[in-house]
Amino acid sequence: MKRRLFFAVALIFISLIVYTVVVASGIEPPHQEITEARKKLAVANVLRSPRYARESYKVASSYYDSAMYYWQQENQRFFLFRDYERARVLALEAFDYAETAIHKTRNAISSSEELLGVRVSSLQEQLNDFEKKYDKFPFERKDRKNLVKCNLLLHEGILLYEKADYHACKVKLDAAQKIFDELNGFYKFEIEAYFENYSQWKKWVNQTISYSRRNKTTCIIVDKIARKCFVYKNGREIQQYDVELGPNWVGTKIQQGDKKTPEGHYKIVKKLTNGSTIYHKALLLDYPNEDDQKRFLENKKNGTVPKGAKIGNLIEIHGNGGKGADWTNGCVALTDSEMDKLFATCSEGTKVTIVGSMKPLKEIFPKEQLNEE
Repeated sequence: MKRRLFFAVALIFISLIVYTVVVASGIEPPHQEITEARKKLAVANVLRSPRYARESYKVASSYYDSAMYYWQQENQRFFLFRDYERARVLALEAFDYAETAIHKTRNAISSSEELLGVRVSSLQEQLNDFEKKYDKFPFERKDRKNLVKCNLLLHEGILLYEKADYHACKVKLDAAQKIFDELNGFYKFEIEAYFENYSQWKKWVNQTISYSRRNKTTCIIVDKIARKCFVYKNGREIQQYDVELGPNWVGTKIQQGDKKTPEGHYKIVKKLTNGSTIYHKALLLDYPNEDDQKRFLENKKNGTVPKGAKIGNLIEIHGNGGKGADWTNGCVALTDSEMDKLFATCSEGTKVTIVGSMKPLKEIFPKEQLNEE
């Protein structure tokens, strides 16, 4: 009996010694450190730290994997010789870097959200202004497709923004902005180049109004940009009508079939009543005049137009307008009711001046920094 009691006491004593050695030597497994690091990495992953704080998240993951490796290595050793200190330190490093990744991610998302929100609004406004400004400008087919693509990319970017997928949103906005910048740059150059003729247009307009005042007569001025036909009597504007033009209305008419509306001084040479024209009523102009013919011959000589090209004719102010688009072969179209009024006002010999614009470009597009005089 005494012998059994002795062995029991000895076993308790040895167990106390082993426990003391284990605790003192720090071989307790790093359960808590590993668990905390894993939770922190999970949070970082949910916040998309691999995208917004890639390096910090990568280091945190590497430390965590190393901690797990050394933990498993130590578990394979005899319990009295296990040392989890290295695994514990690595788990703490993993925790710290994961926390850093989360902090960086939140900052990046916050700044991205604000920045992208501004970019979305800005691009929407730019596109609205562009489409309003060039609503009736003759776009090339590829440019019209690119404009549709730009709007589509912006729409996709907005959907991604609403889903808080800021990285994908930025990719869409970058692509949309690139297309917009190319389109805007090209057509800004085109409109500025067109308005290099403004001083000539202004001179023609002043001459026409002065002629009307001096000779107590009626004259017509067509403003292509404004899509307006102004009627002057005795030098004073008495009426104005909306007009439609040829689809390639930018620039003066060069040759037959180019669907451009000519620019310059003309006069009505014939009035065509209903039955004599398919366009309700028509005022036939003296296109091509002497200046048109001279320019056409020069263009043929320098190769601007093909040798076999013809200059064209039968440019009129006529009815059948009101279609909401530029559809004529270079003529100026009014609604039938307004054509009736204009027709009654004019006679053969009435002067007609057609210009790109009666206003300078800076008055038409005041927001733009333009190179016009």
